[in-house]
Amino acid sequence: MANRNAGRLGFVVLMVVFIMFGIAGCGAPPEQNRQAEVEPVAVSVVIAEKGDLQKITNLSGEIAAQESINIIPKMGGKVEDVLVDVGDKVKKGQVLVRLETKEIRAQLKQARAGLEAAKAAAEQAQARFAEAKKNLARMEELYKQGAISQQTLDQVRMQYELAKTAAAEAQKEQAEAGVQLAETQLENAIIKSPIAGIVAFRYVDPGDMAGPSSPVITVVNMDTVTVTVNVSESEINSVQLGDKVEVTVPAAGDRTVFQGEVTMVSPAADPRTKAYPVEVTIDNPEHIIKPGMFAQVALGTVSVKDVVVIPQEAVIDAGGKKVVYVAGDGKAIEKDVKVGITTGEQAAILEGLSVGEKVIVKGQHRLEHGTPIAVQESSSTVVQGGDR
Repeated sequence: MANRNAGRLGFVVLMVVFIMFGIAGCGAPPEQNRQAEVEPVAVSVVIAEKGDLQKITNLSGEIAAQESINIIPKMGGKVEDVLVDVGDKVKKGQVLVRLETKEIRAQLKQARAGLEAAKAAAEQAQARFAEAKKNLARMEELYKQGAISQQTLDQVRMQYELAKTAAAEAQKEQAEAGVQLAETQLENAIIKSPIAGIVAFRYVDPGDMAGPSSPVITVVNMDTVTVTVNVSESEINSVQLGDKVEVTVPAAGDRTVFQGEVTMVSPAADPRTKAYPVEVTIDNPEHIIKPGMFAQVALGTVSVKDVVVIPQEAVIDAGGKKVVYVAGDGKAIEKDVKVGITTGEQAAILEGLSVGEKVIVKGQHRLEHGTPIAVQESSSTVVQGGDR
């Protein structure tokens, strides 16, 4: 009986010893246990370097031909012939439309006849005047010699005054003006293109009446086209004449991106839009771009030089501030940064980051300050001249 009690007591003592050792093992510092359990976060980094960055503002507008002329007759009349149709290429000075000229030609013939008669009358008047002048000179000499009276001399002088050719010359000038008017009308009846280009619209057919109040033909020059965009007051001073810009025209076909040049910057804002019109000109020798197409212009409106540039995705919003994580001694280091302009892909860092630091660009959203990391790759991030 005593032996059994002793055996039970020994078993109880042994169990107590095991439990105490178990409690002692569970008493390891919690911080050491957590560190043993945390796996390093796989990250990718880029090396922060200095560079230039330009913010691109995309603005839309409508394509227009650089030259578009509505050709309006200088006189009214019935259309005799239309020599071009829509889509035809025309040269400067090429005849487009002819008006009927039967009446004008008759008027011109009559005016020329009147001019000839006026010229003949003027010549006769000139001959009479010359004769009267000679006669007056003789009479004045005779009067000095006392051979004729004062009354006789006065009569001769009156004949001389009447023989002056002013009236005849005036009639001749009037006749010349009549001829010139008829010739001008005849010239105006032939309607020519003032520019080289393509016929965009034709408004008349033979037999229609044309007049100085409506166009007969529209000609456009599409060798160059323009697009006007409105730039805000905060960005207009960054746009300069001669700037090269990228213009995207989705409807142009296989080729949709073209290079344009800023050819006009308005010095004043449009009172309706409060924005500043800027005109961009695009070479269009193949006439791929058509007036009326929609275009998007990529204007470089803000630029900075010699700043720290990193991918924009590396910047994280954290409670009202901007932070980035950099790799250092196997851990993530959180840094507060001041961000300048951004392009959607790149960001200019004005404060808080130095050239050469390894900026984490993948895995950064899983990090806190001091998180263990495993760097997978690194590369350069500098972008010269901006990023679209």
